[in-house]
Amino acid sequence: MSLDAIKNISLDNKYTHWYCNMITKAIERNWKKGDGVYLEGHHVVPKSISGDTLRTGFKVYLTAREHYICHLLLPKMLEGENRKKMLFALHRLCTGNNQNYVKSSFMYETIKLKMCEVAVERSKRFWDSLTKEEKSLMRAGERNSRWGAVVTEETRKKISESNKGRFAGSKHPLYGKGHSEYTKNKISISKQGKINPYRWFNNGTENFYILPENASKDYVKGRISWSKR
Repeated sequence: MSLDAIKNISLDNKYTHWYCNMITKAIERNWKKGDGVYLEGHHVVPKSISGDTLRTGFKVYLTAREHYICHLLLPKMLEGENRKKMLFALHRLCTGNNQNYVKSSFMYETIKLKMCEVAVERSKRFWDSLTKEEKSLMRAGERNSRWGAVVTEETRKKISESNKGRFAGSKHPLYGKGHSEYTKNKISISKQGKINPYRWFNNGTENFYILPENASKDYVKGRISWSKR
């Protein structure tokens, strides 16, 4: 694979020209590791783009500064998915593996912001590609961040107090509106053939949505309205 391979997928701009000039000089210099100069190997066509998982592609040896500059240039040379891949590579070069590269605060912030945009886009694309069932399975059981967590009675009371009256009366989003006939039919169809074993009970001050066998003897069937609490 030659230098032409990166030119063919790059934009015709000054960043591409600078990158190719730097690579050309490195080829002509023909430095190798062990020549007494600190060098870092660099794939002229990054392996994330070429798909060269064995890392046997066209490679040159650069100084740390040259290597850093090359990775600054690559996102400016490329577009689309290739640009996003090079932004990830630049981010890793700057922050990963305890590398101590010198970078201005402005440059670091710029890289971080661009990385954030790409990461959000990738995350959204991934979650949008999943069905509701797949999303549910990914968060079920031990995969759930709240798995095994114990909510104390004190915390339960705080949550209860903070929620009291939150959607009472006119504060409720459906106050004076109700569900449309379309929504009612949709809910009805989704519940056809399903038997919900849970029932509402109350103790005079609080409501409980539980299985009948778990209801205490002093519980009464049904719910009490917010106004009676």
